[in-house]
Amino acid sequence: MAPAAQEETLLVQIAHTCRALMHTFEQCVGISQARLLILSVLLLEKEVSQGMLQQRVQVDGAAITRQVRQLEAEGLIERRTAPHDNRSTLVALTPTGRQAAGELLAAREVFETAITEGLSQEEIAVLRRFLYHIHKNTKRAGAGK
Repeated sequence: MAPAAQEETLLVQIAHTCRALMHTFEQCVGISQARLLILSVLLLEKEVSQGMLQQRVQVDGAAITRQVRQLEAEGLIERRTAPHDNRSTLVALTPTGRQAAGELLAAREVFETAITEGLSQEEIAVLRRFLYHIHKNTKRAGAGK
């Protein structure tokens, strides 16, 4: 571990790593992780309501609306009013969006392989468990407030 990293708190190290990861990810893959997550959900689901998409991506309503509009303007997704509820909007990938999502997910795999270079599969599994526990504990700590 670098000397400067030893002096940082764990929270600061995680924050610095997260920012560096997201910045580098966007540069390498060409899309934000948030937008890729939206495309990933839509790749797995044929069509979902915008509300369900918001829940799956775990962002606020304004953020999902903004992202959906941008992706629609780029021709990657399409929206339509739900036939059973005029207040609900359904979202789906366009054929172009489906192809782009597949290519972007492949690029994400390449990126993840690059950032875990030098780690064994066992070390990656341990890292995943650590991150899971930190995430779970963070939620629990926030629930007490």
